Amino acid sequence: MPWQPPSLSVTWPSYFRPTPEDQKALGDTVRDDLDANLITLKTAVEKRAEFYGIKDVAAYVEELEQAKADKMAEMHDAMAAMGAGADNDDDDPDGDDDGDQGQKDPPKVGAPVPPKPGGNAPRGGKAAPGAPGNGGARRRKGRGKRPPKGDRGGPAAPRRG
Repeated sequence: MPWQPPSLSVTWPSYFRPTPEDQKALGDTVRDDLDANLITLKTAVEKRAEFYGIKDVAAYVEELEQAKADKMAEMHDAMAAMGAGADNDDDDPDGDDDGDQGQKDPPKVGAPVPPKPGGNAPRGGKAAPGAPGNGGARRRKGRGKRPPKGDRGGPAAPRRG
């Protein structure tokens, strides 16, 4: 049998100790990746195990999942006790649990009504282009149109020459 070299794999530790900023950045990255479902809980725990001194990753993950399940059961029981309904499956996206499956609710009585399109412009403003209204022109009360420039009455001002 001919000689075969043994397979070697070397795992080197970090050359420098991570700074607190490095540890925070790693923790934030792991948390963000876990929240975005890019990594599993086991991968996240493996990545942070050295920092927290976790020896048995599998047992730790199982403990975390059990604690999460217990908390969910406790919240479910509390909601049922308050009468919120234990069988709420979040089928109603608008969250009002009235059976409309996310359709818009009708406006409440006395709620403000939005203006109709093409209505008159607000006082003192210009109407929207193409909308009926006064075109933004306001008339002075009791005076009507101004007379032509030379017909305003009163003494005529001397002309400058």
